[in-house]
Amino acid sequence: MKPVNLTGSGKLLAAAGLALLLTACGGGGGDSAGGGGSFSLSLTDAPVMDLDKVCVTFTEVIIHPSGGGEDIVVNVADGEDSPGCRDAGADSKTLDLKSLGEGNSVMLVDEHPLPGGNYSWIRLVVDPDNTYVVVDEGGAELLLDCSSCDESHLKLNRSFSIEAQGWVAFTIDFDLRKSITLSNRNKPNPQDFDYKLRPTLRIVDTAIASSFIWGFVTDARTEPTECSVYVYEGDVAPDDICMTTDPQGTPVDCPGDGARPYMSANVVPGGADYDYRTGFLYPGLYTVALMCDYDDPDVDDDLLFYDTTLVDAQAGATGTQQDLGLSDNPSLGLDKQITAGDPFTATDDVIGYDYVVANNGNVSLVGPVVVMDDRIALVTCPDVSGVGNADGWLNPGESLVCTGAYTVTADDVTAGSVTNIAFASADGVDSVTDTETASLTAP
Repeated sequence: MKPVNLTGSGKLLAAAGLALLLTACGGGGGDSAGGGGSFSLSLTDAPVMDLDKVCVTFTEVIIHPSGGGEDIVVNVADGEDSPGCRDAGADSKTLDLKSLGEGNSVMLVDEHPLPGGNYSWIRLVVDPDNTYVVVDEGGAELLLDCSSCDESHLKLNRSFSIEAQGWVAFTIDFDLRKSITLSNRNKPNPQDFDYKLRPTLRIVDTAIASSFIWGFVTDARTEPTECSVYVYEGDVAPDDICMTTDPQGTPVDCPGDGARPYMSANVVPGGADYDYRTGFLYPGLYTVALMCDYDDPDVDDDLLFYDTTLVDAQAGATGTQQDLGLSDNPSLGLDKQITAGDPFTATDDVIGYDYVVANNGNVSLVGPVVVMDDRIALVTCPDVSGVGNADGWLNPGESLVCTGAYTVTADDVTAGSVTNIAFASADGVDSVTDTETASLTAP
């Protein structure tokens, strides 16, 4: 079975739940003539992908009053840049989004005075010339293409209100798994990939979003693997991350019947077991699912989930524990089909067969794939190196087609039919048997 290493660390926060109306503590529509309150904005995210650093330089936060009026422009809070990211100069803050995890956040705006009233959106201004990724530790900086950074900035179309003496504190979660897309992925060197930033953000009221889910993942498999925990709102059937854009160019979930993740968290090494921890959650009911496949955010993948459960996330500093299990469940399927010679008419007629062999389990299988048929001495199967993603393994969900032929005998003609039984085998895993019968017809 396929050996892979458990890599990555921390959580991955998915962007969803943006339909929330965010209001200040104390509620109300505000009164612009009654003084002002304070506004705070933090940023969080977590490790993602195989990148060493994702350095994004923020310069300003723009807040737009409802009903018009002049935008309020706030410089980002003073503070040190993330270690390993270059200093972009004064009036800016460069943050390595991969360093923000396990509930860590960085303040962008710290209790800035804000007139009482209603506001309709927030924008983060990013310096595109100082926004980049580093693939390997100590490697070269690769510019992170961000067309929206120049055009509309990173816009959050969420309204909120603030009253006199009120206080508003929000936290923005970047989801790098959704936000970063890769072009030229077929090139052998990751340094040659084209990295593009398609900002997918989730904004939460810091005071209300006091829940999170955490737990241990027991690995009973023969080999560890790279896994993530996906979190969905409500009691739903889990599906993969799949992103597209609306006519305005805003990232949105792909259409379809499957539920898309609200957020996700990487499974990371931690003693005898592995562990995970989600980011900010509003209290409520969530579906939690464990998956161990690469999830391309630009493709509607068919992912295999190892363990799925329903969690009632409670508010509180300790979070809600939900342990998950990861075990080997190898399974090989065989679908035998007659492709020619049915019905047969005479001795020496040839009956052709296809044998569709599929990996229906949750672990990859090494070749060769062999099909045994009680009436055919040799069934020909292709090499698994040319199957699916051509990585040399028959991965979960991948299949191949073997072929065979049987020559009708005089005894078959006398019997009036030919029945044969077959099964497939790969990497020590056998399929169930499949039987097909071809019948005689008068010439």
